[in-house]
Amino acid sequence: MSTTVNQNFENAKKCFEDELEQIISSGILPVDIQTSAADKTITAESLRSEFDHCLNEMFTIAVCGEVKAGKSTLLNSLIFEDEVLPSFVTPETAKLTFIRESKKEINYFTVNWYSKSEWNEMKSSLPEENLKALDERLEYSASKDVTLFNCVGESPIDVDDLGRLAEYTSVPKEGEQNPNVGVYTPFVKNVEIYIKSDKLKNLQIVDTPGLNDPNRINSNETTKWINQAHAIIYVFPVRGLGSSDLEFFKTFMPAKTLNTRILVQNRIDENKDYKHATAGYSDEPAYKAVGLFVTGEVLCPYSAQVNLAQKKKKHNKASVRDEKILRRFPDFISDPNNLAKQVSDRLYKNSGYARIESLSNICCSVYSGKVKKIQESINLLNFKLDQYKRPLEEIRDKLRIVRND
Repeated sequence: MSTTVNQNFENAKKCFEDELEQIISSGILPVDIQTSAADKTITAESLRSEFDHCLNEMFTIAVCGEVKAGKSTLLNSLIFEDEVLPSFVTPETAKLTFIRESKKEINYFTVNWYSKSEWNEMKSSLPEENLKALDERLEYSASKDVTLFNCVGESPIDVDDLGRLAEYTSVPKEGEQNPNVGVYTPFVKNVEIYIKSDKLKNLQIVDTPGLNDPNRINSNETTKWINQAHAIIYVFPVRGLGSSDLEFFKTFMPAKTLNTRILVQNRIDENKDYKHATAGYSDEPAYKAVGLFVTGEVLCPYSAQVNLAQKKKKHNKASVRDEKILRRFPDFISDPNNLAKQVSDRLYKNSGYARIESLSNICCSVYSGKVKKIQESINLLNFKLDQYKRPLEEIRDKLRIVRND
């Protein structure tokens, strides 16, 4: 069975879901327990609520890396095993993107616009050269009848075609064939992509903004989500990390993220000698300067495109392009370090274990509370028994006296 990105927790979750039903069906509730804060009564309803909170709270995975690092293909292979998230030919701009499970029957995305105050804050944080670029983008949008007044401060909108993401997250380039690419991009704060897939249950994936972004709002949001993430996947090409990657680590990923992050060396199909390329990483001064490739670092070589083609072939979904990739790389080990397991371990270590331990303590408290209650009943019965034994012995003593007379 393949490992999902929260497999460890899912295994433990099943055990505790069974335990919950056993406790409720046993009839031992309600029961009084002692906590560090105060005594409280556990009922079937309150116990289900406790379990629901611990078992269904979101795990957050932050995905970072330069534009064109292959993040979309990696997520398609790692999470969905199919081409669910679109990969754009045009480079995506710095937009925070959330990927979550769709509660509807369709895949769709929600566009969140800048508020008026956020728009003013964003503009005030930009250097002059970036303001000039923004003005050019605004002129382009206006030529498509999309203006500040159509978007900024407006309510979020839902779009049920993932193929239109480029209109809201990409920057058009010269020769672009799609006339609508990037027309709304300047006014978008972030987008939320909703995919109908059980594989996203209890998961949210945060694709962080691009690197070297002068936008203060994006910078603050990136810092916030990296600090909140239970696992961080940083994607970089097989050739190594560039200056913008190193700047990102210096700014957003200090040594404290070591227990959370996983470095993914993507596109290993482009260099069969990738193991040799990574062997000296720990001695590179530039990497040392930002605390990279130190003891305890998790490094996963990976080929997202080959891995995705292999998984689609397994599920009889391989396209002509996939078959071509597989012919080029027969028997290629695209995921030698089992990236899904590494992510699963990180999620469990940084959040899942604490949740399971909390549930374990609750279950123990319930049983202990019931044992205490039963013991109190036993003690009361023993007291009553002693009270009844005394007159019984007195009657027997009197009977012996009568007989002796």
